[in-house]
Amino acid sequence: MKMPEVLPAAACVDILHVEDDDHYADIVRRWMTPRGLTVARVRSRAELYGYLSAAPRLPRCLLIDPGLGDSHGLGLCDALKKAPSLQQLPIVLFSGSDLTACECLEHGVLHLIRKGAGDLPQLFAALTSVINQHSRSQGVVDIGDMHLVPSDLEVHLNGRIIAKLTPGPFAALLLLVKSAPNAVSDATLYTAFLERRRYHDRGDSALTIRVNLKEYVYRLRHDLGPAGARIERIRGEGYAYHPPV
Repeated sequence: MKMPEVLPAAACVDILHVEDDDHYADIVRRWMTPRGLTVARVRSRAELYGYLSAAPRLPRCLLIDPGLGDSHGLGLCDALKKAPSLQQLPIVLFSGSDLTACECLEHGVLHLIRKGAGDLPQLFAALTSVINQHSRSQGVVDIGDMHLVPSDLEVHLNGRIIAKLTPGPFAALLLLVKSAPNAVSDATLYTAFLERRRYHDRGDSALTIRVNLKEYVYRLRHDLGPAGARIERIRGEGYAYHPPV
C-alpha cells in the first residue's frame, strides 16, 4: 500500500483529498496550492481513517471522490457523520458520477462539484467558502489584517502569529475587536480580562477597576507589539479597537 501524502505533523491541513486517481489528485493539488490552500491526499477509506486517527489536528475540510475502490462515497459520508469525533468535518464531493445534489445533501455533503478542468474554479470557490464558514463556526474572527483564533489563543497579523495570549487578555481583545469601532466600557472590559479568575465577581470599586484595567491594557498592548497602538482610550466611554484604514 502506498503511504498517504501528508504535510508535517504540526501542520493544520486545509483539505484532505480522498482520491484513488493520481491524475485528479495531482490536478487538485496543483490548482489549490498556489491559491493558498494546503492539501494532503489519501487513496482509500482505510488510509483516510489512518490519517485522521494519527493527525494532531483534523483537516479543515474533506474533499472526497465517491467512487473509491474500498467504499462507496456516500456510505463513507454517512459513517463520518455518525462518528462523534469526526462528524464536525465539512465534506465536499468531487465526482464524475451521476449523483444528484439532493442525494449528496441527504448524506451530509455541503457541495457536489463535477470532475473536469472547467469546474476547478467552482471547486476552489466551494472549498474556500466551506473552510471559511467552518472557521467562523469555531469562533475565528477576522478584522482587516488581524486574525484571532480562540482555540489556540493566537493573534495573527497579515498571516503571521504575533502573540499567543492567556485566556483573560484574549477574551478582552476579542471583545474589543467584535465591538469595533465602538468603545467597550471599563467595567465590561475589566470583566473580560478577569474571565478565568475566581475573584472577578467580588464587586471592585470603579477606581479599582480603572486603575487595574489601565495595567491590563498596557500589558495587552505590549504583547501585541506595534498593533497594540490600535487599542485606544476613549475618555468617558472606555477603550476601543481601531484597525488601520
